[in-house]
Amino acid sequence: MKSKSLQISLLAILLGAFFTAFSPEISAKGNTKNTSSSLEWYSRGPQNIGGSVRAILIDQQDASQQTLIIGSEAGGIWMSTDGGTNWNPINYEKNLFVTSLTQTDNGDIFIGTGGDYQGSGLYKMSGSTITPINDSEWSSINDLASKENNVYIASSEGLKYYDGNTFTTCTADGVSLEGVATEVQVNEGGKIIAVVEKACYISNSSFDAFVNHSTGEANQLPLPNVTGSLAITSDNMNDNLFYASVVKTTGVLHSILISTDGGNNWEVILQGGGSIDPFVLDKVKYGLVH
Repeated sequence: MKSKSLQISLLAILLGAFFTAFSPEISAKGNTKNTSSSLEWYSRGPQNIGGSVRAILIDQQDASQQTLIIGSEAGGIWMSTDGGTNWNPINYEKNLFVTSLTQTDNGDIFIGTGGDYQGSGLYKMSGSTITPINDSEWSSINDLASKENNVYIASSEGLKYYDGNTFTTCTADGVSLEGVATEVQVNEGGKIIAVVEKACYISNSSFDAFVNHSTGEANQLPLPNVTGSLAITSDNMNDNLFYASVVKTTGVLHSILISTDGGNNWEVILQGGGSIDPFVLDKVKYGLVH
């Protein structure tokens, strides 16, 4: 036992002598590494991480339809010019948390940012050059759509319209569509469909002609106060054919509806509350997507 204690004591003395002798040099080297302003850092990858893909667009300026652009929520903008076989990032000075993409008739591509992260506004991409359009109007852009050379923006602060120069809040019966807008789209016939504060609005012509179709009346969509989530889609083969999915505030299906006359009248094609519920799997509710 004494022999072992003696060995430990000698080892401690030797280690102490070592650090005493060399501590100035070690300290100096450590300080140099920590405080030097001449250090240069180089990326060693990986550089093939795009994050969760939230939007994809086929460049209408490419007649071969081989140019694809995707927006990712944590990895910015990526482009493929060979139909998706190879992808390269479009570099920008900061990381863009992309939620949506749309392209106007003149070829400009607009980028919306936000989603699960703090957004930094609306951007325009011409070629491979990205330019900020507005970086303070919204905390999040949830969706984009375009009609001719104009852009519709579903944002956390309402449904907006951009004509290339100014931003305007869209209106329904003269009332501004403020609050959280979760989606917007323009179908082949030029109708604009949007969801604002869990209510469906449709315009046949412009940003100031929206009509509310979530009134709770007969042949209309349910009121927002019974809706936990609302999703609308249009059939591009029929400009007047719309589908709506309504989820209750409890996260289970309320109903799936169809309109064959451009949203004027709605009919239930699948009623919630039965044994069939596409938003419940193994008793877990997945319906509240917004």
